[in-house]
Amino acid sequence: MKFIIPELETYIKDGVFCLYSAIEDTLRHQKYDLSCVDIFMLCNGFNVVYESDLNRIGYSGLDDVIENMARENLFKINMCYMQQDKDELFQKVCNAVLDNNVVILFVGTANLNYSNVFREISDENRGHCILMYGIDSEQGIVYVADAYFKDSSGRMKKYQGPASIEDIRKSIFGFVWFDTDKTSNLISKKMVLDTTINNLKAFMEGAMTGNKFFGNLAFKRFVGDLNKLEALDEDSFAKTCENINFTIKIRSAMVIIDNMISFIRNNANFQIEGYDTVLESLQTLRREWDKLALNVTKAGLTKRKRMIPAICEIANNTIQLQDKTFSNYLQYLEKVKIT
Repeated sequence: MKFIIPELETYIKDGVFCLYSAIEDTLRHQKYDLSCVDIFMLCNGFNVVYESDLNRIGYSGLDDVIENMARENLFKINMCYMQQDKDELFQKVCNAVLDNNVVILFVGTANLNYSNVFREISDENRGHCILMYGIDSEQGIVYVADAYFKDSSGRMKKYQGPASIEDIRKSIFGFVWFDTDKTSNLISKKMVLDTTINNLKAFMEGAMTGNKFFGNLAFKRFVGDLNKLEALDEDSFAKTCENINFTIKIRSAMVIIDNMISFIRNNANFQIEGYDTVLESLQTLRREWDKLALNVTKAGLTKRKRMIPAICEIANNTIQLQDKTFSNYLQYLEKVKIT
């Protein structure tokens, strides 16, 4: 049996995140006019979490991102996450596709073989999101689309086509698809703007639950813990530095800033007095996070712990700049008037 959902289009979107990219492609196929940045804001991409582990700061889980979107009650969300029986999970995905639904798959990269990029970047089984839109059981393949992954040089890559059923079955740990029974015109730019303002306010306030720190407080605790690098052995130090670079660039700070920039750059109605100043300040902040990531990477590759004091100084200066930049950005958005 062969079944393919027709006319699914994907395109490379730099500076976002695999889940937001997948959501945009899915909703665009269902005739929603939402950009990846709109989706980032509706999903509360500001909601980062830190649990005192320097290896990780960012979204707490792919399911949390979807649940943030579900709270906006825009459409019915069908999600299954972290189910142990992969055969049952895969069968549910196939049933959804056969019902003409483009399904977002939550997968680990260890068994993805449609591109050798996943082996080049890391041997780790990192979480990733792709789309499944067809199946050919006789040939032992499914049809997938992946419009957000990078090669070892940082270039964005795209894949759309067949993948082994067995590879996908091994990789999958969850899925989501959307029942869009409401019209897209319910999601206005004003709604996206208001949601962004509310989410950014919550980010600036921060929150703490047990050993979990959220929002800007997560970044502050993360930066404050960088001196813990000193206590690690050489191999752990090198690996943690690699993960810090990854988490800054892919999971947290730079992704947030890129979306904040795109949010005002891509919407003419948001370009009011002070636009150039706000844009420049965001770009400056991004360069500081990039400098921090670069220095951490250099320290890890050379295993030079003597760089830690300088890294901590850069990090502290960056977080102070972030406080000021994000506060000014919030004040700027509150002045935007659209109907």
